[in-house]
Amino acid sequence: MFKIIIADDEKKICSLIQALGDWEELQIEIVAVCNDGLEALQMINKHQPDIILTDIEMPVYSGLELINMARDEGSTGAFILISGCKQFEYVHEAMSFGVTDYILKPIDAQVLNQTLKATCSKIISKNKNKQDTKMLEQLVKDKRIQLQKKLFYNLQKYPEEFQVLREEINTRYETNFREGVYRCILINTNVSNLHLEDTLFQKKLLTIIEENFTDCFEKVEMAAKEGVYCILNYPVEKEADIKTDIYKIFEEIKKLVEIFCDFSVIIAVGKEVYELRSSSQSIDTAKLCESYKFVYQADKVIEYKASAEMHIVLSDVIPDSELKRLSLFLEIMDLDQMKEWFFNIANLVRNNKEFHPNVIYLLRDAIIKVMVDFMDKFNPGNTKQLIEDVLFESNHIMNPERLLVAIKNNMIILMERLIAESENEANRPIRIAKQYIYDNLNKTLTLEDVAGQVDLSPTYFSKLFKKEVGQNFLEYVTDIKLAQSKELLRNTNDTVAQIAYKVGYTDEKYFSKLFKKINGIKPTEFRRLYS
Repeated sequence: MFKIIIADDEKKICSLIQALGDWEELQIEIVAVCNDGLEALQMINKHQPDIILTDIEMPVYSGLELINMARDEGSTGAFILISGCKQFEYVHEAMSFGVTDYILKPIDAQVLNQTLKATCSKIISKNKNKQDTKMLEQLVKDKRIQLQKKLFYNLQKYPEEFQVLREEINTRYETNFREGVYRCILINTNVSNLHLEDTLFQKKLLTIIEENFTDCFEKVEMAAKEGVYCILNYPVEKEADIKTDIYKIFEEIKKLVEIFCDFSVIIAVGKEVYELRSSSQSIDTAKLCESYKFVYQADKVIEYKASAEMHIVLSDVIPDSELKRLSLFLEIMDLDQMKEWFFNIANLVRNNKEFHPNVIYLLRDAIIKVMVDFMDKFNPGNTKQLIEDVLFESNHIMNPERLLVAIKNNMIILMERLIAESENEANRPIRIAKQYIYDNLNKTLTLEDVAGQVDLSPTYFSKLFKKEVGQNFLEYVTDIKLAQSKELLRNTNDTVAQIAYKVGYTDEKYFSKLFKKINGIKPTEFRRLYS
């Protein structure tokens, strides 16, 4: 249905037009009838009609003035002029303003309806062309998004692909990279679902980036679970301007709070590099800078400094033995000890202000690996989704203790579900047996003693243990005892004899011989190498 406004200072002409038009047949609705230019302009702004049928001479604003003013205020409607013979000289001038057609007075019904029909056909054709253009623009945009994703992925995974001429890269990815600086920024908030692809926030973010970095040769943007990445390529002499732009978009993003409620924002700025193939370094350092959110825990632009790049080893802060303890608590499904483990680790993180903030991510990844290894034994199909859920949530937490709480809660849910599923299954006696072995490592453990703890005959328990654990009872006990002895050798000053006694061996020589047989070196040599 098309909408039309009729404007003529002669009411009789307006009535005549209303009577002569085949409105229903042409599917045209008269939304307003006006008798002066001011009223017509107001109705055009209100109704945004498809067609405006207006006289050339009218009070307040003439037909030509009406066309100019309506166009200035955004009207895209088709104008048809009503002209008398004396006014016909103005028609040629009006046609230069984008008038679609004209009708001479006295108005003839056939001419009126033919003109209206032709105008409707032009509108349909114009709208189709607009739709086709819009579809084509969207296809081009979608293709660019896919190419940018591929470029970003390949820069990190296959940097050797970028050892070719810049022109070849530009052709392959339809980009406009030039000689200059390449720098990655990572924009992250504490609200996880804001960054999902095709969300309103992400679109507004990309618009802000597009409108502000006008000095760049090229910009490659990509929304990811950890935030929105952008690789900027700009002239060396524009470094100061780009820095100003980064702080400007930071302020513009903060204004989005009015739309998306309260959130904190971090913009992590990676190091400058001078070759596209080196952009992975800028991406990595942006991620490294982003980890400093655990220090600031507030809105911040975090710029790269060379001092931020340091070799980070998780074991310098969290002993390997702690992760093994967590793995054991999962294996024996001891919720209380697992909760206490997280409590102790949180205290360690809280009290240690010296280590690099990226240790928090390393700790997260190490805990996730323990979870995955455990899950693979019970429900391998859900492992990938488990990783994605934990990573997605943790990427947007800006407090290290809250991050540990979030991971702990995921593990509790996991353990509670598995405990419920396996409570009456055959592996329950094995879990109890493993717990008993762990609690009594300083004793001489026999198959008969442990089988008695779970009310099974030694023969049946031996078969069940081998089936569930994958090794026989003696091999398992020996592995556990020697693993514990390694931790004691690394982290205590106990003598070899004392350590042997603590893991249930009263004969030091036998212990040392067994240790060397399994590990290839003596306990004293192990301590010298690894303590």
